[in-house]
Amino acid sequence: MGIEVFLRAAQFVNPRRERFRGQDVLVFDFEPNPDFKPHKMVEKVVHELAGVIWIDEKAHDVARLEAYFLGDFKIAGGLLATCRRVRALH
Repeated sequence: MGIEVFLRAAQFVNPRRERFRGQDVLVFDFEPNPDFKPHKMVEKVVHELAGVIWIDEKAHDVARLEAYFLGDFKIAGGLLATCRRVRALH
């Protein structure tokens, strides 16, 4: 999955500036983009996420990402897995 799927599947709200590990960062909350229509499995997964992303202004890179599923996300109708919360830190 490339970043382009994430950028299309999410909408970014509540922009603000913070300090993170001594660096200036841009912080955005994100939630599913209601205009995005997922077709592939990875798009469906990303479209169910919400969270916060911290962007390092100097490095133009993700400094931290916290994400969670808005509801239960079932893979193969729940036969393979049900995911409740995902948290990724960079």
